[in-house]
Amino acid sequence: MRVFRLGRMAGMTAYILLALAAQSVLADSPSAVVDPDGYRESVTADHLREMGMDPQQYQLDVPLGRLQFQRTYVRAGEPGLFSTGLTERGTNLIRLSLSPRSTLEFTQDEARSELHGLELMGSTKRTATLTQSFGSGPTAGTLALTHTDTQASAIGLGFTESRSDRAALTLGLGKSFGLTASAEDAASLAQIDTHSRRYDVALAPAGVTIPLAEYHETISSVGQATTAVRQMTLRTPTIKVSDKGTVSASRSVTDSSATGTDTVDTVNLTAAPTGKVSLSAAYTATDRESSPDTNVTTVGSQIRVRPDTTLSAGYTSTDTEGVGTTTQRSVAVAKTPTNGTGLGVEASVAETHVPNADLDPTIHIRLTYALPSRWEFMGLYHDDSGRPDPELGAGVKVPLLGGALGLTYSERAYDPALYAVRMTRTYGTELSRALLWGFSGRVGYTRTDNLLDPTVGERLRVRLGGPDTPLGTVDVQYEAGQLHTASGRVPDGSTVSLSLSRKFGLAQLALTGKRTLPSALYGPLPASDEVHLDLKADW
Repeated sequence: MRVFRLGRMAGMTAYILLALAAQSVLADSPSAVVDPDGYRESVTADHLREMGMDPQQYQLDVPLGRLQFQRTYVRAGEPGLFSTGLTERGTNLIRLSLSPRSTLEFTQDEARSELHGLELMGSTKRTATLTQSFGSGPTAGTLALTHTDTQASAIGLGFTESRSDRAALTLGLGKSFGLTASAEDAASLAQIDTHSRRYDVALAPAGVTIPLAEYHETISSVGQATTAVRQMTLRTPTIKVSDKGTVSASRSVTDSSATGTDTVDTVNLTAAPTGKVSLSAAYTATDRESSPDTNVTTVGSQIRVRPDTTLSAGYTSTDTEGVGTTTQRSVAVAKTPTNGTGLGVEASVAETHVPNADLDPTIHIRLTYALPSRWEFMGLYHDDSGRPDPELGAGVKVPLLGGALGLTYSERAYDPALYAVRMTRTYGTELSRALLWGFSGRVGYTRTDNLLDPTVGERLRVRLGGPDTPLGTVDVQYEAGQLHTASGRVPDGSTVSLSLSRKFGLAQLALTGKRTLPSALYGPLPASDEVHLDLKADW
């Protein structure tokens, strides 16, 4: 029996229960006591591995002519009264080809979690779909009928049962247009019964994903309260203007019985007055009929001077009844060094003006300069209203030992992840060099000193590989140490990964592997290993 530490399993169980509890509180419908779809999606091999577990998984495919069976399964932990936890998910799929144009498919997706033999949460979703295609050429179409039943339960969160019936149609209207339409009726039984009906219709030019016209309608009933939302969007085709530019426009109107009517008008312009200059601009006006009423106007533009310079500007005005007007203005320039040498620029200024407040502008400047001798210099300046002092940075890259040695330094006075003032200094170095037989190597080291406490973060990175080596395409990476201790994160241990791909005639063999060793701060956890072997061939 494989025994998992109680803390790790209890941690994931608490995480799932807290997440679902939060979703039930924030859900639009009070009947969303359990979110079965979100729960099942959390029981995947990748998610379990992120939670510090070592999941087992397999997939079985059985083709039987016109009948196909597929089974996927993932599990972490062991069942039983004395087990410290079990989380598992299994999916069964049966697909039957009734004819060359008709397919019947049945899927059952189950997931559950238990602790000491007691089921904490369980979810089952059954879906049946009948697909029928018809017509040919420009008038071909597809009709799909889908029925879904879902049941879910959780200790402390209750029980929910829902079903939905959906009909979806795609139809070609000649060589120029295509039509998609769907109707869905759904109901849910939990603390409060809910019922919804949804209708969608879209008309689009052939081969275009964005429709010219679309209509959506949703009628939802929660107990005795009913809300209706209707949205109509109309778009013009993209119109060319004298071979020098294009123009397009759209209007979207959303009418809600709860919040009123919102109208959004958009105009997009592009122009290329010369072979080296191109311009794009957008105008958006939003009128929100709510309490309070709000009008938002946004204008954005970008000018690109080929081959290496881009200028952009933006303006947004938000007028809220009873509050006042808030404006935002921004200007930015970006220049990429030509042929990898010369001056590179990233600079932007953004200002925000709000009623009865004075906010400092956000200023960002990054300058680089590369010489033909492969010397590179970098300087950084960043400041905004939330910083007591600006962030400063500098770097240099010099040719060394047939490769390049980079040195960087930065001072940070603000941690956006925690919205807190923290003074840190970071030193980094990296050596990269081409080696023998198509291999190249890279070794980097980073040290972060927190000036408010004695915490120090160190990180070592090693990379070896190349796209054309005697072994094929090779990429080997190793990282170890600590990350961002100044922002409150704990050390994350070490990882080593390998990727190898090589062609053998018409076949290609790819091998990938990864080993993660958690930090000692997490306790005596086993390493997590992942290996994939893929073979592709064309005959």
